Parts: sequence; structure tokens; C-alpha cells
Amino acid sequence: MPLRANELRFISIMLMRKQHLYRLDLLSWLMMKMSRFVFAVILMLSAHRMGYAQVGLGGFNAIMTAPTAQVMPDGYAALGFGFIPSPYTLYEGPERDNLAYFASIGFLPFLEIGIRATLSLDTDHPSIGDRMLSVRAQLLKESSHFPAIGAGLHDIAGLLDRAEGTNNYFTALYLVATKTRRLSEHFSLEATLGYGVDWIPAPSHEFDDLFGGASLGFRDMLFLKGEYDARRFNAGLSVKLRESITVNLVLIDGNKVAYGANIRTRL
Repeated sequence: MPLRANELRFISIMLMRKQHLYRLDLLSWLMMKMSRFVFAVILMLSAHRMGYAQVGLGGFNAIMTAPTAQVMPDGYAALGFGFIPSPYTLYEGPERDNLAYFASIGFLPFLEIGIRATLSLDTDHPSIGDRMLSVRAQLLKESSHFPAIGAGLHDIAGLLDRAEGTNNYFTALYLVATKTRRLSEHFSLEATLGYGVDWIPAPSHEFDDLFGGASLGFRDMLFLKGEYDARRFNAGLSVKLRESITVNLVLIDGNKVAYGANIRTRL
């Protein structure tokens, strides 16, 4: 029996409605999958945070005194000072407090160059202090799965002059890894582990064994820190007074207070 025109119209309307509902179901399914994917990406990004380069007492990026794998961003420079009390200095002779003043610059996205002068206080022979040139390179940038890997060479004069007895008291050669994780909206954790060697002839060396530590950050403004610098355990905190100004306070080996400050600016 042939279908009437109104019956054909009804069937076509029902088929169109069914197709429309199917498209809506498909769109809803795609939106649900997309929302889950976006949510997963947000969680992943919130859990991972690239490390913020922090200048330590020695003028290079460090937990407090022990270096990290972070480097000064390209086109940025830092100026500052660090006070290191006796007997935690590497000079030969009488123990004296020391004041280090420094400048470092980010050159290319992976290279940091610094210069530092360390002045012995309480002496009758004023001078501009022991000069040190350092070069630090970030060999591998931090990612969601892998830490940043860096290498550092401090007091390059010791490499150029291999004679024993040269006045290179802060020589260092090391590899270091640093990983940063976002713990919550306000808290982050940065962990560092490194190893240095004493291959360069010098009266004394820094970071010539296993070293490392961690920094717990709150709102990227206050950082509680602990480290082992290959010789002693230190604890302290860093406070960002502004985006470009940082103050460091360190308890060295549990009985002496060191401190410093630096300002970072874009060139």
C-alpha cells in the first residue's frame, strides 16, 4: 500500500530529528572527551613548573652556597654581595670574615658568566680582593620528565695556570641536576643534586664531592632552604622583596650566620 504524502513527510521529519539527536550525542561525547583532555593538561602543567633562577651568596645561581643547574636568563644581569663569616672561608692564613661582591650575566639561553671579588675583612692591607671568573652552562633544559642538567667552572685562572700554589681559593668543576615541582597553588619544591671534582690544581676547591639540597617556595616569594655543600650542612631562607630584589639569610653549619642580597635586572 503506497504511503501518503503526509506520512512520507512525517517519516522524513523523524529521520532528520534522529540524525540531529545523533549529532548532539556525538558533539556531547566529543566535548566530554575534550574537557577531560584539557583538565588533564591543566593538571600536568600545574604539577610542573620550570625552576626560577635564584642567585646565592657566591654570585651564581645556587640553593644558598651550593650551585644549581639553573642559569641566569638570557639578557638578564644580577649585582649583589654576600657576607661569609670565618672560619667558613677557604683562604690560607688567619681566619677572617669575608665579603664577596659580584656581577653575573645571562649570555644566550644556556650560558651564565660571572665575576666576583672576595675581600677579607679585619685586615690592615686593603685591596679589591681575590678575583674569580666563573662560567656555567645549562646542558639540558628542564622538562616535565627530566631535570635541568648544568656544568660549572669557577676560578678559570686555575685552569689557565696549572702551577701549584696559585692563588685560586674558589676553584670548582662540577655537574649538577635540578628538578622543580609545583606542589599546590602556593607551594613549589626544587631539588638539586651535584658532584664536583678537584682535577684543577689549586690551593683549595669548592664543591669537590657530592652536594645538593632543596628549596621549598611559598608563592614564589619566600623560600625555605637546606643544603649540603660537600663539606657542611646549611639552612636558610630567601625573601623576594620585589620581583627583582632578593635577600638571603643562611645559618652555616648550625653556628654562624651569613647573609647577602642581590638585584636582578633586564639589560
